Amino acid sequence: MTVDDIIQTLDSINNQQQSKKQILNSFLEDLRSELQNSSYDFVSSAYFCYAGSSYERTVVKHNTDFDIQLILKEHFRADKFQMETCPEPGVYKLKIREDSRSLPVYRRWIDKNGYLRVEVLRICIFRE
Repeated sequence: MTVDDIIQTLDSINNQQQSKKQILNSFLEDLRSELQNSSYDFVSSAYFCYAGSSYERTVVKHNTDFDIQLILKEHFRADKFQMETCPEPGVYKLKIREDSRSLPVYRRWIDKNGYLRVEVLRICIFRE
């Protein structure tokens, strides 16, 4: 491998990183706008941050995904939920605790078994 080959490879990697950065920034700006324009108070006051192996620079495979953590405020407090593992590694479901299920604020957001209905949350954020 020559010096020119190394420089060409580094230029290619830099171009790929810039492209990914532009795509991610565009998505985050759109997400920020959707959150701020939401008619649901807990969504409009939500914020997000980077998370995961890419952000922590611990990625061990090709960098093909980005994790974003959405932080909900208001009534979605950790002490009201319990986290249950799913069969897929690293995937969890949120279930509202028995003593909080009767609170009116949660009724629309949970299913009959007390699990957070992600599809309802997604609709509120992205207005699908």
